Amino acid sequence: MFVAENSLPEGQVSFSMDTGRYLASSRFGILDGTGDRHHQGYVEMSPEHIAADPNLSVSCKEHLATRGYTIELNLLLRVLADCSTVPWVRTLSSGYRRWWIGSLLDWVQRTNLLSAGDYAEYEILFLKVLRGWDCGARLSGVQVQLSDLDFHIIPKFENGSGRLGVWTREEVGVFVQCTRCILSLNPQFGVTPIWESTSTSAADEAEWNDWVHQMLYQLLVIEGLGYSTPNMVSTIDDG
Repeated sequence: MFVAENSLPEGQVSFSMDTGRYLASSRFGILDGTGDRHHQGYVEMSPEHIAADPNLSVSCKEHLATRGYTIELNLLLRVLADCSTVPWVRTLSSGYRRWWIGSLLDWVQRTNLLSAGDYAEYEILFLKVLRGWDCGARLSGVQVQLSDLDFHIIPKFENGSGRLGVWTREEVGVFVQCTRCILSLNPQFGVTPIWESTSTSAADEAEWNDWVHQMLYQLLVIEGLGYSTPNMVSTIDDG
């Protein structure tokens, strides 16, 4: 079992495995803290020591593919995104609930802005993000499985509270093209249909509309990063 935490200086992550407690450092490599009962320090490990350890000698990709969980990939990406020396991982958005997706897709459905084919491609992007969770709008019902995702590293197991989503380079292109088309009309997004029966004020409506716009612009940052092969990776829980 792999456990990581990222409340450490930039470029460092501590983790525990069956064989001990370690620190991964961009400066010093893998350090061993197993013998330090007071958790005050770590010692450097030789290449021979690392190679002899059945866990440390396995690459991250192999570990995740053969026995890893989606939460581990999520933790890894979070640590890399916080490290300024790793420019190829960025956090686009974090900590928001999923209901804005329902507002977006409901607006697109009602306006018929996209052709049936383009809408189907656009909707599947968010089905990959939602991974079975409801967003409050009527969707096609397509179920996306972990095995349907295309990424360099796909963990073997999926945590119920950390369902993985991936957009390929081509899918990122679909998102950018369709979203730019939508935003060019200055849309007024309404409250997600599932909440329409509740009492909402004009201020609530305005706040909800601003929220959907905010989320779209957060994701559109991806087009300005200059990546030749951008992938969008997400995890979602039941919030």
